[in-house]
Amino acid sequence: MRWLTARYARAFALLGYQYPWYYMAIADAVILATVLVATMQRIFGDLHGVQWLYLTLAVVFAIAPHPACLFLKKRIVLTPLLVVATVISVALFWLIPTDTDSATLLLVLAVTTGAAISTWKQTVFNLTLSYGILIVGGATGVVQQGWMIAAMLCFGAALGHLLQAQLALLLRERQARAARLRLDRAAIASEVHDVVAHSLSIVLLNVTGARRALEEDGDIDDAVEALRDAETQGRAAMADIRQTIELLRTDAEPTGPPPGLDDLDELVSSFGGPDRSSTTATPPPV
Repeated sequence: MRWLTARYARAFALLGYQYPWYYMAIADAVILATVLVATMQRIFGDLHGVQWLYLTLAVVFAIAPHPACLFLKKRIVLTPLLVVATVISVALFWLIPTDTDSATLLLVLAVTTGAAISTWKQTVFNLTLSYGILIVGGATGVVQQGWMIAAMLCFGAALGHLLQAQLALLLRERQARAARLRLDRAAIASEVHDVVAHSLSIVLLNVTGARRALEEDGDIDDAVEALRDAETQGRAAMADIRQTIELLRTDAEPTGPPPGLDDLDELVSSFGGPDRSSTTATPPPV
């Protein structure tokens, strides 16, 4: 199963699309079921002579291109080849007429799956080819209710390109989400950098003050006080970083109120230290 899903994903990648692998698997399964029904309709009839050859070739042309897609090694214009093979298969099926023929539905399936992985120009070519063989089938009397098949061909082409539009929208949404994640990472990195840089600068100032107090003045009390302040700032920095990481690890809403003006004094005091002073004032009105 893993091999099959990997092959489907690789085939879509070579075609330049990022559909889920099961899109192609479902399409192949429906086509296989339709071919099986069309084959059984003829086997249960009165087959004779060269009709067996027609039936064998019809089955080969209808089925062979789809597993062949799993073994692509380079990107090719695939959809016209699939539709041409389907048209040949349907024509061979029509050489063995039967009532309520399901083989004609292969045209609809080919156009729909092709439209999901092709340009509008290729889709117009596929529709033209399918309408051409449908007109021939109607003229020879092997196709009943051709108008319904013609409408289904148009609907299938529109559905295929609708899938393309949905895929393009999904890709744009993923790109926008990735861009937002990059911005969030940059903001987080800046925040952590600010916390670490601020705390390290204070720690270095205190360590430098402690060293000078010991080297120049021999003041052990000032040195110990500076080292204590450095320890406090280091622990505060670790707490800030730990809080930031915890916020990143959870999607829960914050349980407490956000900081406000009442917390301004605490913020200013956190920037304080030995031999430094901070001044707060309300700016004059403009």
